[in-house]
Amino acid sequence: MNDSEYDDTPENAPVLPRSQRVVDAQKAREIRESPPYKKLKERFRDDCSRQRNPDGTSGASCWLCGDKIDYKLSYPHPHSWSVDHKITVKENPSLVMDLENFAPSHLDCNLRRGTDEPNLDIGQASRDW
Repeated sequence: MNDSEYDDTPENAPVLPRSQRVVDAQKAREIRESPPYKKLKERFRDDCSRQRNPDGTSGASCWLCGDKIDYKLSYPHPHSWSVDHKITVKENPSLVMDLENFAPSHLDCNLRRGTDEPNLDIGQASRDW
């Protein structure tokens, strides 16, 4: 069996029509423009920029590439800080305001990822499995 044969969706679960998913995406865009979202995003950015690292430096690194983020750079610089949603807003619009779903990233890393699964480097395997 392959992974596509498994479906955990309950049989009686409602199927959202495509138009409803579009409405959710539009609502998510409206939320991103709202003052509460902007305030939450700014608070998260401040927390990221003040994070203390084991090597004595400060500033959270990009969760996608692992490189340091220069918090002095501003949008639209490709290496400026950007908030990424670990579970994409397209996949689950209800998590757009969930701080636990936020992750620091470079703007270009975030744009390159888009709505795809993150390509995280987990390092070298300890042995061949």
